[in-house]
Amino acid sequence: MRKICIYLYFAGIICDFAAGSGKGWENDNDNNGDDDTTQQRGDVMPKMKTNKGAAKRFGRTGTGKIKRARAYCRHCLSHKSPDQKRRLRRDAAHVVGKDARRIARLLPYS
Repeated sequence: MRKICIYLYFAGIICDFAAGSGKGWENDNDNNGDDDTTQQRGDVMPKMKTNKGAAKRFGRTGTGKIKRARAYCRHCLSHKSPDQKRRLRRDAAHVVGKDARRIARLLPYS
């Protein structure tokens, strides 16, 4: 393409991209991202990322406490007593103390 444009230029036929604008063999983006519509990176604080592993394991109650599932009720239930299994069916347990603060940082938007 460039050879054809140079040939046309020397033949007296000036094409747009051979006259020095660079179009045709370089990047067609003239503004290089300096548009007024694009927002500068320094204007907005970066978004915090939710830890997806924590999001699948923990949730929030209506009052804002962090709830978790109870352990020991997924498998090997045949040797557990009915009383223990009944206790494990109760509502979700709450995370307390420093663990709650640590998990709350992993879930910024929940």
